[in-house]
Amino acid sequence: MRKIKNRVIVLMLASLVPILVILTLLNYKVRSQNYTIAEKNISHAIHEIKFFQLSLTTKTREILSLLSQEDEVQQIDTASMSKLFSSILLSNGEIYSNLFFCDLNGNVIASGKQIQNATNSSTRKYFTDAIKTGKFSTGEYIVGRITNNPVFHFSYPVKNHSNKTLGVLVISINLNKLDAIFSKTYLPEGSFMRIFDHNGISLLRLPPDPKHYQTGSKLREDFWKKISSSDSENSFIDLGSDNIEKLYSFINITTNESNTPFMHFLFGIPTSSIYTEANKYLHLSLAITIAATLLTVLIFRHYSQKTITRRIEILHDLTQNPAIANKNYTGDIYQDELTQLMLSFHDMIKRISKSSSQLIKAKEDAEAANLAKSRFLATMSHEIRTPFNGIMSMLQLCEGTNLTTEQKLYTSLALESTRKLLALVNEILDLARLEQGKEISCVTEFSLACMLADMEILFKSILKDKKIKYESHIVNDLPLLIGDELKVRQILFNLIGNALKATSDGSVVVSASPIQICQEFRKITIMFTITDTGLGIPQEQIKRLFKPFTQIKGTYTQSKSGTGLGLSIVTRLVKTMEGTLCISSEENAGTTVDLTLPFYYSEQRDTLLPQKNELIDLQTFKPTDSIKILLAEDERVNQIALQHLAKKIGLFIDVANNGIAALELLSQNNYDLVLMDIQMPELDGIQTTQRIRASKTTYANIPIIALTAYAMPGDKEMFIESGMNDYLSKPIEFNTLIQIFQKYGRYHAEPKNV
Repeated sequence: MRKIKNRVIVLMLASLVPILVILTLLNYKVRSQNYTIAEKNISHAIHEIKFFQLSLTTKTREILSLLSQEDEVQQIDTASMSKLFSSILLSNGEIYSNLFFCDLNGNVIASGKQIQNATNSSTRKYFTDAIKTGKFSTGEYIVGRITNNPVFHFSYPVKNHSNKTLGVLVISINLNKLDAIFSKTYLPEGSFMRIFDHNGISLLRLPPDPKHYQTGSKLREDFWKKISSSDSENSFIDLGSDNIEKLYSFINITTNESNTPFMHFLFGIPTSSIYTEANKYLHLSLAITIAATLLTVLIFRHYSQKTITRRIEILHDLTQNPAIANKNYTGDIYQDELTQLMLSFHDMIKRISKSSSQLIKAKEDAEAANLAKSRFLATMSHEIRTPFNGIMSMLQLCEGTNLTTEQKLYTSLALESTRKLLALVNEILDLARLEQGKEISCVTEFSLACMLADMEILFKSILKDKKIKYESHIVNDLPLLIGDELKVRQILFNLIGNALKATSDGSVVVSASPIQICQEFRKITIMFTITDTGLGIPQEQIKRLFKPFTQIKGTYTQSKSGTGLGLSIVTRLVKTMEGTLCISSEENAGTTVDLTLPFYYSEQRDTLLPQKNELIDLQTFKPTDSIKILLAEDERVNQIALQHLAKKIGLFIDVANNGIAALELLSQNNYDLVLMDIQMPELDGIQTTQRIRASKTTYANIPIIALTAYAMPGDKEMFIESGMNDYLSKPIEFNTLIQIFQKYGRYHAEPKNV
């Protein structure tokens, strides 16, 4: 129940998201309004300072202009000038710190304040500009030598009636007096004002902050570029030297005599001060919202126990104890939709319980039937192959005897019919396995070139009988492929076999080439194309070919043998390998099959040479050295067949009827090879093999070959895992068996091209 409560609470908290979004938008709006107000206030303040400075500059110009015409100044009466200057300073003492007169050499010869040492201003800007221009001029940042305070000077040249320059009047502005004006501005806490001369040298900062902003220091280069490159005024936001973000606004001051600014005012307001009101509003709104939400959650937790949780607990009890469904609920507390849900849910549980029992029984019956079918397939495969092995073995032995021409024909036809019957049985078993989903994947590394060469060898007798031209083409320098080799062989065997069946005269061409390579994942897609010049397939019958037991025309007049299972099996195998299959055909002209299959590939190139698995004539097989073979086999026909084969090729063979007899013979004799049947009385082939491998005897590592009628998917892997070296499925082709002798013994045969 707690989980449901928690989820409801989470939903309630999630409902806060729209509110928070609205609060954020409102806060953004308030912040924008505050920013606009701050811009207006700072603009108003800076224009007030500008107006004051321009008024002061005008007033100073007028004072200096009038003084230059006074008799005391015209006559250069130093004593009288000093008294005159002192009286002017007394009447304007709040803003002017000194008033003095320099001769043409820059020497201060009269001053409103007493000068203790001789002072020369010939190198000062205010002096040189006044002498040079003959006009009202401005100075730059200096520390007054008389007042020892940062001051700013204005100068005015004194000329007689003949327009001859007599000297320069200089007046010093006490910048600290601007504090009174700045304090009257309506700017928030943390705001400041700075004054710079025409070189960007700091003249004054109000309020002072010597830690970060020293008088006489150069303004930061990026700030100075913004200010000096602007004609008049502007605003921007940036980090100050104290790493606090501020809104900056500046204005440049010029005189009537020059357009070049002689003074720059810079105001700054911390953005945190600008947004103080907006932040307070946001914090208050969030606090109210959170408090309201917590109160809602507490109320919900209190009342949900009675209105919701109790009903859900009853519903849970119904699922655990159906007997309480018969209880009569009284009171309004239970007369609601949840009560109806409880009763309906209980009824549903009873019906599901009944249906579940039926489904479980049906599932068990289906699994039992499926298991029985699998066992039936395995048993039928084994039991059919065992007599087949006897028939084919005897026919192959007959072929190795001195037969008349007529007898050879009969034997050959009987052997061919047996092989066709075996192929039919294999196809039926393959289809049954595929329908059951019992197909097992076996991924290995293999050579495509060798596989195509093997295909040609498998169909060599058909090609010889029909005199059909067979061609196989593969792209050079392919890598070794990684995939299910057995499935690929089965697919190609069926497709090529169909092409050969349909072709009486002409050719069958098989080609393989890569159409897509992904180097990142080492994947490759191979396209196989099988083209024949046979009967062709009518367009209306192509789709029918992919159904089991379907052939062209489907009447008793069909000329080609077969069950019609091949393409059905191929289609299912291609689908399991995630490939594609496309058939194009023209009746009486031939058929082309395009098959694409995806593989992984290894770094090793496909340089393997196809093995020459040529047919071996029993009469020409010559062992270089006789070996002793132990045959563990309980079927009498198979014993006789293998004994006669061994006799024909000059090999020695002992027979054991079961595993126990095989172990006794191994302990008494030295053998070079063991042919092991799997299904035997007393001790089967797997148990016998395990005992041999576990024994600490000289024969513990003897080569053991499984010789069995068990040929279902996974059987070979199981036998190899049990300790056997190789595997042959019944019925046995003598040619394949002799190749095993060659592989594990010291024997060779003279191949006979058949």
